[in-house]
Amino acid sequence: MSLLNKKLCLKLFLGLTLVISIGGCGNYEEFKEDPSTLFSRVAPAQGLTFSEIKSQVLTPKCIRCHPGYEDYQTVINSIDSITAQVRSDRMPKDGPMAAELKGLLFSWIAAGSPQGDVIPVKPSPRDELAPNYESIAKNILGKKCVVCHNPQGQVPFLDFSTRESIWKKRKLLFNFDKPENSYLIEVIQDPVEPMPPMNSPFEQLNQEEIDVLKEWIGLGLP
Repeated sequence: MSLLNKKLCLKLFLGLTLVISIGGCGNYEEFKEDPSTLFSRVAPAQGLTFSEIKSQVLTPKCIRCHPGYEDYQTVINSIDSITAQVRSDRMPKDGPMAAELKGLLFSWIAAGSPQGDVIPVKPSPRDELAPNYESIAKNILGKKCVVCHNPQGQVPFLDFSTRESIWKKRKLLFNFDKPENSYLIEVIQDPVEPMPPMNSPFEQLNQEEIDVLKEWIGLGLP
């Protein structure tokens, strides 16, 4: 092969390499493909349960900013978002998740996201929605609010992660004499920009949840 032909071949090879690299970077940033395509390269892990995933992955890497991920159903409802964020290294915020932890998480998802061995039990009164902080924190705030309203979240100045932090903002958030006029209730029921935001992965509060919140406010936040 002549020297000229060798130079032409080298230029062609370098050009193709550049195109492939640019194309690959674009897909990485935008994450347009179905997250399920990740699992074709992951072997489902038999026996891997939610408690193990929470212990090894969610608790050290996610729950400090997403306390709702303590709950299995909340994780399942957000599984596509979790997959996309972890795969693209946008989450965790403090840096990309280690490859072995990614593999563990994606293996669990590929296996069908099993919760584990669950013995059905009748819910106790403590698990039912009631006008007290413990119930509201578990059933409403922890599932639909605290993911953003926490000291490290998107709205740190309105921290809903503890009763003390909520109490500090009582003059802004609550009208104890007329709970239906509370700023918190007005924001939740805003017809244009309700909370949680309509484009978030969280469902809007239903009427029962709003009524219990009003009752809780009227009782003075017990």
